[in-house]
Amino acid sequence: MNLYSFIVITISISFIIAVKQKKRGLRFWSSFFVALIAVAGVLGVIWNLLN
Repeated sequence: MNLYSFIVITISISFIIAVKQKKRGLRFWSSFFVALIAVAGVLGVIWNLLN
């Protein structure tokens, strides 16, 4: 997995999470940035373990 696929996967998962949070009544952008940080952290740990 290269850096570009990592970025695309992170942003797409964060977007899906933010849309679901928006449906629950929360704000989109704050949910997106929190999800972006969380997903990047989890995927970064997994990527580090795989390498």
